[in-house]
Amino acid sequence: MPTHIANAGIIGKPPTNLGLVGYWSMNEGTGSYAGDASGNKNTGTLTGGPTWVDGKRGKALNFDGVDDYVNAGSAASVTDLPAITVSAWIFPRIAGENNRGRIVCKATDCTSVLNNGWYFGIAGSNLGLQFAVDYSTNFNWPSVDNVISLGKWQHVAVTWNGNTSVANAQIYVNGVAVSRSGGSDGSDTRTSDSGKSLIIGECASSTCAFNGLIDEVRIYNRALSAAEIQALYKSGAATVGTINTANTSRITYNTASSAGSGTYGGTTSGVALSWSHTTGNGNNKILVVGVSINRANNETVSSVTYGKLPLTKLTSVATPPSAGSIDTELWYLKNPPSGIANIVVTPSAAVWGIAGTAATYFNVHQSSPFKTPSTQVNDANMINNVNPASKLGWLAIGVFGRRRNNSDNAVTLDSSQVSRATGDSLNSLGSGERNTAILSEKVATSSATFIWTWGVNTQNAGIGVSLQPAKITALNTSQNNQITNGLVGMWSFNGPDMSGATAYDRSGQGNNGTLTNGPTPAIGKVGQALKFDGVDDYVNVGDPASGNLDFGTGGFSVSVWVISRGYANIGSSMNTIIGKQQVTSTGWGIYINADNKARFNVLGAGLPNSAISNSAINNGQWHQIVGVRQDNGSVKIYVDGVYNADGTATTNSVSNALPLYIGNDNYSGSARVFSGFIDEVRVYNRALTEAEIKRLYNMGR
Repeated sequence: MPTHIANAGIIGKPPTNLGLVGYWSMNEGTGSYAGDASGNKNTGTLTGGPTWVDGKRGKALNFDGVDDYVNAGSAASVTDLPAITVSAWIFPRIAGENNRGRIVCKATDCTSVLNNGWYFGIAGSNLGLQFAVDYSTNFNWPSVDNVISLGKWQHVAVTWNGNTSVANAQIYVNGVAVSRSGGSDGSDTRTSDSGKSLIIGECASSTCAFNGLIDEVRIYNRALSAAEIQALYKSGAATVGTINTANTSRITYNTASSAGSGTYGGTTSGVALSWSHTTGNGNNKILVVGVSINRANNETVSSVTYGKLPLTKLTSVATPPSAGSIDTELWYLKNPPSGIANIVVTPSAAVWGIAGTAATYFNVHQSSPFKTPSTQVNDANMINNVNPASKLGWLAIGVFGRRRNNSDNAVTLDSSQVSRATGDSLNSLGSGERNTAILSEKVATSSATFIWTWGVNTQNAGIGVSLQPAKITALNTSQNNQITNGLVGMWSFNGPDMSGATAYDRSGQGNNGTLTNGPTPAIGKVGQALKFDGVDDYVNVGDPASGNLDFGTGGFSVSVWVISRGYANIGSSMNTIIGKQQVTSTGWGIYINADNKARFNVLGAGLPNSAISNSAINNGQWHQIVGVRQDNGSVKIYVDGVYNADGTATTNSVSNALPLYIGNDNYSGSARVFSGFIDEVRVYNRALTEAEIKRLYNMGR
């Protein structure tokens, strides 16, 4: 297996690659191929029509339980493995065809008998799992019963050290080893699976079709340890890029009969509200505490702590102007420690009543967790807007409290536009005189509106804010599964997407590139990039027989991140970032001009139609360049997510028989080679919208 160099700019396939011989992430999201990210080129062909859907991590494949499967071939890298580990995320709807939904099979037949190979899958109406290996006189199978749950995601795995017996095979569900409940161990001679196709979602006899979703399939040529299986489970168990919440808690203190005098429990020194809260485990956490106080005069909250750690008040929220009303405040703590500790709320003076609530959110932007909050509303029906910048993962938070018991109180948040997230229900303010709540709603549009409806004879206050999701970081997050509609070429140059001199195309179209004359890996804009020396380096993608990089008279788009070291005058007035053209032939490409401005060329019938950026890009910084030809022939160039310029429109065909080069084109040898860094190259067979271009930019910056 190829060796990948690891450094700060390389994205690894978590959590281990040692012995990985096949890895189908199913993140293509389009097309008829499932790429193998192990580097062993075991590309899977979608057969029978499995469909791309949202998965456990990125995308997954949906198998209909009739005739859908993926055929990954019978290459030497997956043949007669000395030991075996199979790992996958599955979402079964039923047990599968004939109650034998195969997850992975490499054998001649694996129905009621097994010939020449092995399989791993669901076994029986009792929803068990079974791993079977064929031996010369019989096939032998350790199995576990009643471990599969229908209609939900679960991680399943099996490990076997390849011994003459399968007695030491171990099956895992959600990272935990499960005890065997049946099967045979065997001790005969294992038969060869040479020449047998590795099939995902079915068996070779087409009688064991899986019914449901399969994602993140991995095969190793060794038996992984229990710790490694647990790490595989954990790597897929967390939701990435979406704000979520867990562990809400709430408490209320009401004053005694002496409340009118502004005392609490007969004292005049105020009261510290205290309750325990568990933050839980997760990344990019934020603890949000909402406090409502029924003020005798103008009391506020002096401090809020979690254990010994002080929280910060969201100071941009207005304080009620008058005494004798409800004040609701929001306090927060970035990345609180995992575990349980007391939250202590200390008012500035004695109050008539106090209530507190807390919730921990994960995957929240740590430097700017809150978008501009709404002002506080008090003692009246009121509409207040909350405006997330994007619908991608934003969460709107309502923090509010009330003094008097009245069933007419209600708060909604554009209920037709949102889906309920974890948290208190929208009408759960409680029946006591003093209460507070934090309600969470996942926003499905770019803006939302809280509608606060107070009942009669009540005193209330409310705050609306929105949390910003954690920014995608370049060091550990691949973007391969983002904006995939119409994607016909995707070269990320990340560690998992490279093998020796091959740059894999992760669009699912199989347009792999060959590194020529030595472009070298380097820290990229997102993960890893390629460095081009400006002398003779380039990547040769070729001219695919499918013609999927020739767009005729239709629309198409090209997106790329670059650091240009400046125009290199070695025989042409342009240097090529990506090009499928010569001088006067039909074709297209993105270039650096002699004045160091970016150019998007569209050539039809030998006529160049170019859009040229407004400013030079040779400042040693990463820049995103996107060229778009609309279906109507309009030619546009975008730099760093922003429209820059138009070119002359053309609807002439751009198709040709020339190879696609990255870092060069087909003009006069090395006269147009590029000097600098190239990353995240994408080609689409359609015109991207401005919103999509901006999103691509934000994904990389």
